[in-house]
Amino acid sequence: MSDVLVDANVVLDARNQNAGRHEQALRIFRGIDRGELPRARVVNYVMAEILHPLQKRFRKGVAIETLDRLQESRGFDLVNVPQGVHADGERLFRLHRGSDPPEWVDSLIAAYMLSEGLEFIYSFDDDFDTFDSITRLNTADNPFQ
Repeated sequence: MSDVLVDANVVLDARNQNAGRHEQALRIFRGIDRGELPRARVVNYVMAEILHPLQKRFRKGVAIETLDRLQESRGFDLVNVPQGVHADGERLFRLHRGSDPPEWVDSLIAAYMLSEGLEFIYSFDDDFDTFDSITRLNTADNPFQ
């Protein structure tokens, strides 16, 4: 089974019981963690988008618990975006204009996915719909089955 990526909003909503998509996000998070869904890569930029709001909104302990859980999970891999791919992401960010262009981090994630030949991302963010070769998943479905 191939890998997928996971966006910060899935992890944040899984950790926040008051989030509107909490149950949906929790099914995705648990499916990845238990090995029922594909292995999910979490890029370094996404980790910042996860840990900072958890620390500010809740407490640092929640951020540390989340970091530990992701690091210890059999379903998640924490990866760094290489510098050359970072530059490609900046180009994507500059390229997409219009009324609702993708955000900077989403452009970097897309560049990483393209460089690794990864098609799927679990995300509630429709910015990824901008990229033709990326398929966004917002339910706990396995795209490889």
